[in-house]
Amino acid sequence: MNYIVVGCGRVGAELAYSLYLKGHKVSVIDHIAAAFNNLHPDFRGKLVEGEALNRDVLYRAGIETADGLVSVTNSDTLNAVVAHIARTAYNIRRTKLRSWMVKISRSVWISNSKFILMGSTENQGVAGTPRNA
Repeated sequence: MNYIVVGCGRVGAELAYSLYLKGHKVSVIDHIAAAFNNLHPDFRGKLVEGEALNRDVLYRAGIETADGLVSVTNSDTLNAVVAHIARTAYNIRRTKLRSWMVKISRSVWISNSKFILMGSTENQGVAGTPRNA
């Protein structure tokens, strides 16, 4: 299966490597190139530097053929929006996101995305819009 992991901090790097070891094709998106240093040296997935809300970044990561997406950045808002876009605009049924806002996480279900509870531009378009818009 093809998975996209958004965020390459400790959690994202471990998750990406775990999926890779299970035989999945994995693309990792992060807006900071140095974050890819968190990945295990044996990781052989695709690395995509850029903003996860940028449509072209999502296409380079393989959003059109992805079977699942997990957003584990340090921003609850970004995680929620990326998972929502993956589910609604790209019809990815397996979406998960990390949220530090437990109170909100337990009361809001965003497009049937599952939560991982952790505790208490111009011409580029918006990721959820068609490429030719």
